[in-house]
Amino acid sequence: MCGAVRYRVQGTPSSVSICHCQSCRRASGAPIVSWFVISREQFTLLSGKPAAYRSSAHVVRGFCANCGTQLTYVHDSAPTTVELTTASLDRPAAITPTKEIWLADKLPWVAVNQSLDHHWGESSSFTPPGWKTVTPRIVAVDAEALVEFVKHVFGAAGDYHPQAPAELKLGDSIIMISDAGVRAPAAACLYVYVANADAIWQRAIDAGAQSIERPANTPYGDRRGIVMDRWGNTWQIATRLT
Repeated sequence: MCGAVRYRVQGTPSSVSICHCQSCRRASGAPIVSWFVISREQFTLLSGKPAAYRSSAHVVRGFCANCGTQLTYVHDSAPTTVELTTASLDRPAAITPTKEIWLADKLPWVAVNQSLDHHWGESSSFTPPGWKTVTPRIVAVDAEALVEFVKHVFGAAGDYHPQAPAELKLGDSIIMISDAGVRAPAAACLYVYVANADAIWQRAIDAGAQSIERPANTPYGDRRGIVMDRWGNTWQIATRLT
């Protein structure tokens, strides 16, 4: 803020995130803080020296001793990297976050960016990259045909695998589809947002699904139609109106 501490960063960050954790909130006095991660070799301190504060047992945060701007975050488990506050850059818009972390600590009045990856805890999540905490899984007889149905109707990306669950990507979500055999068939009821509920509902009907409800406006702001496919899965197909 005051310019007493100046630094230079070279190269591309290995990670850029928005953090909702309570520790970052208290250290910055802000509801969220954006960080980017670089190696020590990419970081050069040009002038001044950040004041250091051990905010927890394994974390040291760096601040400008003159104006208090939060600058750096270093974890004892990652001594070769440093995290820097995106907002302390001269051009913070040049670095775009790709994920939001520590959503478990998120304040209830802070909105999340649905286009980013979300992690309930830290960014080194226990989920695979791009996966959410909960993933629907359907077990079906003739799973290969169901995979083709979902790809045709909803434009899902992915392929059938006879020895492993198919992983179909629909927008920002993933659906797993497996062959019945070891497991008994298990259908699902899925609420899917699409750009045009009427068109996708009709595409599902044309592909052999049974109409449960024709598309209509709901009291909660969605236009929604419902179909059931021949495997017994119910698809609530919706477009947000308001």
